[in-house]
Amino acid sequence: MNTNPDPFNHILALTIPEPVPYTMRIGVTGHRNLDNPEAVSAAVDKLLLGIKESLEKGMLDLHQPQIIGKNRWQTTENQFAWNIKKMLALTGILPKMTESGRHTPLYWKVISSLAKGTDRIVASSAINKLNASLEVILPFTADDYRKDFKTKADLEEFNELFKKAENNLILQNISFQKYNSREEGYEHAGSEVADSCEILIAVWDGKPARGRGGTAEIIKYACSVNRLVIWVNAFDPGKIPVLITDIQNGTEDQYKDRSGHIVVSSIPFPKLPAIWSSRYLQVAEYNRDRAFRKNGFDEIFNRNLDKIEKARLESGLEIDYIYPLLNAILPHYARADYLAISYQNLHIRSATWLYRLASIAVAVAVFQTLYFPSQTAWVILEILALLGAVVWFRFSIVQRWHEKWLNYRHLAERIRILLYHSLAGQQPLAQTVQSQQLPFYPGTGGWVLNVFDRIRQDTPTVSFPREKIVEVKKFILSGWITDQAIYHGTNATSKNNMTRKEQLVIGAMLVITLTAATLHLFKVVHNPLLEDFIIALVIILPAFAAAQHAIGVIHDYERIATRSARMREILLSLQSNIKLADSWEELCSELQRAEDVMSAENHEWCVSLSFRRISLPV
Repeated sequence: MNTNPDPFNHILALTIPEPVPYTMRIGVTGHRNLDNPEAVSAAVDKLLLGIKESLEKGMLDLHQPQIIGKNRWQTTENQFAWNIKKMLALTGILPKMTESGRHTPLYWKVISSLAKGTDRIVASSAINKLNASLEVILPFTADDYRKDFKTKADLEEFNELFKKAENNLILQNISFQKYNSREEGYEHAGSEVADSCEILIAVWDGKPARGRGGTAEIIKYACSVNRLVIWVNAFDPGKIPVLITDIQNGTEDQYKDRSGHIVVSSIPFPKLPAIWSSRYLQVAEYNRDRAFRKNGFDEIFNRNLDKIEKARLESGLEIDYIYPLLNAILPHYARADYLAISYQNLHIRSATWLYRLASIAVAVAVFQTLYFPSQTAWVILEILALLGAVVWFRFSIVQRWHEKWLNYRHLAERIRILLYHSLAGQQPLAQTVQSQQLPFYPGTGGWVLNVFDRIRQDTPTVSFPREKIVEVKKFILSGWITDQAIYHGTNATSKNNMTRKEQLVIGAMLVITLTAATLHLFKVVHNPLLEDFIIALVIILPAFAAAQHAIGVIHDYERIATRSARMREILLSLQSNIKLADSWEELCSELQRAEDVMSAENHEWCVSLSFRRISLPV
């Protein structure tokens, strides 16, 4: 091993990480027996290529809305902002397209049970047209499932596709659940396909399910879990597909329309890429984010590199053990951390000036009324201040500064945890399943976990000799646990100081207001100009105090101080336990506890701040 204590930056290249790829997961449900399978195949080919073209155009368009508004107003506002940006791009004020080096690779995966008919048509189409990988979900073991294929051609077609599945070896070596009936197995497999995909293609005749686990039931389930369900009409495949938002239970007459078919709620074929996959467009936005600056990235990268180098020297751990992890993880952390800081600053500034402009408008109105009643031009300043507050408020929402801050910070902290957790040589699951401690709030956007999982998949496995446990413990403590404990201790102190300063400022404003109001009440001051000034203070200072309080709520100093103080206590406890770990098993257990604590704190932080969005001061 290389024991040279030279710093990492002598061997670690400071490079911006490549764009993180995205994998679009396409599921399938539909009928086994089709009247015109060739027409269905052609319709699916056209559909998949259309989705691919739409998403790639959205990725290239720098100004394409990444998400659809929650209501008609937000949707219209997003479209308006998009058109304004396109006009500015045409004039050369804004860039037009994403740089070629920041294109987000789009990979495809099709999830299918490979039943006869629809399942195989969609799987084959995705493989042939999109170069998609195949993931198979079976209701039973492969040998048991093969009993359902009655003809030699049917069986051979299944076997040929099954060979292409990337998980076929896994399926041959796992235990399957025992079902009371084969229909129950089909239903479970169909639901699992819906759970595992982002878009579900349904080749359906529009009729109720013939039995348990039928197409209509799977569509209804997919709609209930918010999957994008595309309906290819099995009777008329050439008909333009629609998106199904819900179907009513087709087994009861009261849910049927006059033609005898069940009632289907649907919307037209999407025109915006964000409807197909807002996750992909948000990953693309992260990869090309124009808030990114190389000099800021370099500063964060080198600062963290120096900190890790200091911890390595203190622990006596050789460079060659840690280098592969740093090379794979640190550039991603520096990028996410820089963007999180950038959007935090933008959000805080926007909130600060929103409330300040509102209070300035009050001040202008008061001074104009008291001192310049005949000069109505002052009203223009008031209007401009109010207009500036409204425009700033809506611009911050359309640009999603608050959301990006939380998402990028959540991602950065997960990457930091990954670096130190990987030192134990543990390989976590390929896909993160986020624990829902608060079921009513899902936390950060799903795209964050997509990016994190991709980074984690590319993280190399590190294997230490068992006798290196002391050095590894020292490195983890110095570089992570102790460092975070010091950070939270300092943060608690600074935020408590900020809380006291804020309370003093607001208190001083209220005391001055009370004093001025008392002077005005008892007519102590007889000078007209001074009396008007006192009246102005009585009106203006409460407005500024309210604005300062609103700004303080955005900063949330007091709660953050309390949380940091508690985190310091927990981390110091973890520090003691890690020091006492005598085996790799005990160390891995404590590292898992540390990851749980850090992840829970990160999640709680995002949840709490997500409810502290700025709002118009009314």
